[in-house]
Amino acid sequence: MHLSNLLRCRIRFLLPLAFGVSTAGNAAQHPLDPLDETEILTAAFILLDGGAAVPGAVFQAVDLREPPKEDVLAFAAGDPNPRSAVVHFRQNQKSYRSIVNLTEG
Repeated sequence: MHLSNLLRCRIRFLLPLAFGVSTAGNAAQHPLDPLDETEILTAAFILLDGGAAVPGAVFQAVDLREPPKEDVLAFAAGDPNPRSAVVHFRQNQKSYRSIVNLTEG
């Protein structure tokens, strides 16, 4: 991801917050709901901010890491919904796969 793209992503992510637009309505209601735009960007920022990815890394895929089947079957509306993502990215001519905890950072 080039620096200009990273800045655009950060601006796109931060603008709703700056103008008081809630992203809570996009929160997953079920453990198997796909990741929303905010969760995808959060996964990338966690890796960048933690130093696992460097500026210029190319994020190829960010997917939901499905919770265990027993957690899905036991889920009821209103229960806590911990979320994780599997992130595939390239940097320095190498490919990486990381698991990111979106709930705890």
